[in-house]
Amino acid sequence: MARASLQAMLATPERPEWELWLDGRWTKTVRRGTGPQLEAATLFAATVVEVGPARALGFVPVAYADLPAPLVKMQVAKFERERSGDLVDHGSGPVVALNPTLEMSTGKCAAQAAHGVFRWWLDRDTHEQEEWVREGHPLWVRTELEVLEWADFLASASGVIHDSGMTETAPGSLTVAVRHR
Repeated sequence: MARASLQAMLATPERPEWELWLDGRWTKTVRRGTGPQLEAATLFAATVVEVGPARALGFVPVAYADLPAPLVKMQVAKFERERSGDLVDHGSGPVVALNPTLEMSTGKCAAQAAHGVFRWWLDRDTHEQEEWVREGHPLWVRTELEVLEWADFLASASGVIHDSGMTETAPGSLTVAVRHR
């Protein structure tokens, strides 16, 4: 989802919704759908990313009240997945680490990792952004850090995400740290 979210912005940079979203409180919704639901939602997606057997759709920001019908019908909660380890791509790019001291659902982790990738992107200069795109948008998502590894990662992080507390975590919780590889 992290890659799909940023790729949606890169595919539709002219859309004014991005500036409004970036200037506001970053929110995301993570949903799971059946094959037919995903096919219907793909018609509204700005990008489609496949990693192994998973498919993520990235969309231009929209108010919840204006979500396309196929997205409204998709499941928002109770689709926990077993953590399968880190997602690692080769090349330069962001390393996004999830805070191991917080209990976060699969969807929450995905949304927070996407926020981390956006934070990393916005902190890059144009040359670094272009290099990352040329390399195919590589990233590394660290999902299973030990607490001491987390402390070391935080010490070298270039950015962090503090959650607004609208769903699973307390307001201000540090959910993700990010750095350049």
